[in-house]
Amino acid sequence: MSTPHTTDAPRNAPPLKAFAPVPRAGARSLARPDGTLAYDDTGTGPLVVMLPGLGDLRQGYRFLTPHLARAGYRAVSADLRGHGDSSTNWPDYGSEAAGHDLVALIEELGGGRAVVVGNSFG
Repeated sequence: MSTPHTTDAPRNAPPLKAFAPVPRAGARSLARPDGTLAYDDTGTGPLVVMLPGLGDLRQGYRFLTPHLARAGYRAVSADLRGHGDSSTNWPDYGSEAAGHDLVALIEELGGGRAVVVGNSFG
């Protein structure tokens, strides 16, 4: 006797990819001398740059980003070196290199003033 199928998913459905990247309309990248940094750019107005902590991804700000954009801010969240969609073979992953990446990202986005949001290493 077989056990009844208890989900609504079709039996022939492809397996879920739990860690597959989610396409984002504002996904961009910044070329650096030793690799590429991935970031999302949403909205217009004063710049807010959000950096996740070690082991986290820029998608951690996915719930905050639309609120900032609706409030009139340009909300940018970036993956750190070796995280998410950023390059993984950097010669340096230290805080000084991350600081230079932040400055380069702000300059890429037009320079000037920016509010920087981060936690842990971010």
